[in-house]
Amino acid sequence: MRTKWVILKFILLKYEDFCVQPEIELTRINEFIGIKSPLLEGTPTYFEHVQPKIDQEQIEYRTKRYQALKEQIHTNRVFAWKRELTAQQIENIESICGPFGVLVGYPATSKSTKIKRILISLKFFKSFLRAFWMVKKEKILIHISPEKKLKKLKRKLENINKR
Repeated sequence: MRTKWVILKFILLKYEDFCVQPEIELTRINEFIGIKSPLLEGTPTYFEHVQPKIDQEQIEYRTKRYQALKEQIHTNRVFAWKRELTAQQIENIESICGPFGVLVGYPATSKSTKIKRILISLKFFKSFLRAFWMVKKEKILIHISPEKKLKKLKRKLENINKR
C-alpha cells in the first residue's frame, strides 16, 4: 500500500490575537504569503502597486467590496463565548471539539471526565450524523447523471400527485 503525503501550508490566526496585536499578526500573515514589507500605515497598498495594471471597473469593485477592511477592528466580541455561554454549553462544546481546540491553541476550561465527554458526544451524535448525511447527500447528487436526477424528480412528483 502506498502512502500519500500531503503538505499543508497554512497559518494559524486567532481572532483574539489579531484584535489584541493587529500589527504583529499582519506582519506574520505578510511573511507567510511572501510580502517582505508589512502593509501598515504609510506603506503602499496592493492597489497602489497594481493600479496601472487593472482597469478602473475592477478597482472600483474591489475598493467597494473591501471597504470594511479599512474600518477599526471590533474588539467587543473577543472572548464573548466566556461571557455569554453557560458552563454546560462550554462543556458540551469542549466535549465535541476539545481536542481540536487544544491543537490550535485554545486550552480546555472544563474539568469533565473522559466518560462524561463521551456521554455528551453521544448525546449530539444523532445531530452530527444528520448534518453529515446532508453534506454527503449533496456530494452524491453532484455525481449522479442528469437522467437519474430527472427520474428521481418524476417519482417524487408522482408520489405528491397520488396524495
